[in-house]
Parts: sequence; C-alpha cells; structure tokens
Amino acid sequence: MPIEPTLITVFILLIPAILFSFGKGAKLISGYSLMKESQKSTVNEKELTRDMAVFLYMLIALIFIWHVAYKYGFDGVGLTLIGIIIVLVFIINSVLIFINRK
Repeated sequence: MPIEPTLITVFILLIPAILFSFGKGAKLISGYSLMKESQKSTVNEKELTRDMAVFLYMLIALIFIWHVAYKYGFDGVGLTLIGIIIVLVFIINSVLIFINRK
C-alpha cells in the first residue's frame, strides 16, 4: 500500500505547526527573519508564532478535508465546490485573525 502524498504534505506542515505552537521558530518565518533588530523589537514573537500555527493547522485541516472528499467519491463540480468552500473558509479565518491582531 503506497503512502498517500496528502499524508506526506500534512506531516511536513505539521512539524512547523507544532514548533510554532510552542512559540519557537520565528526565524523560520521569512518576513521576521529579514527584519532588522530594531524592527524585531516591535513584533511580539509569541503572537506571531501562534498566528502562524493557527494558519498551518487550518491549512492541514482543509487539505485533509479536501483529500477525504476526493477519496470518497466527490469529483467534478462537487469537488470544485468543496475546494472553493475550503479556500473561502481559509481566507475568512485569515482575515479574522488579522482583524483581531489590531
């Protein structure tokens, strides 16, 4: 039985998500790692990593939902609609997190 590519993708995304959940790994975020030291002092590292963890967990859940829908018979228009709903949920959650940060 071959390993599903979706499971590999989810596993790869899960590693930084767990790291970010513990407030570590801010240097992995490209925008943060490129900042000057004076700019880094204005950013709350714990909040940044928590938000990145939420994004990654959402992405993992949405990829997994899409994979299960594909595996159990959704195709064509049904799968496209599920994909559109997944993308919209991801965008709405991202916007809500951004609004709550301000």
